[in-house]
Amino acid sequence: MALPEPECGLVISYSYLWRNEYKAGKNEGLKNRPCAIILVVKNENDSRTITARTLPLLIRLSPLKFRLR
Repeated sequence: MALPEPECGLVISYSYLWRNEYKAGKNEGLKNRPCAIILVVKNENDSRTITARTLPLLIRLSPLKFRLR
């Protein structure tokens, strides 16, 4: 199955890396989570190659718990 062209609003499965995981030395999230692509920037290097950079945003079903410091 071919990967879809990245576009805003596309929901993907993404190994989201939480801040506490990053601080613990992890390079990748512990499990895949649903994320929506909210930004796509395409760069046409030449007539044959198009690269796209995307910005995924985590989709949460429960509110985050923040602690103010």
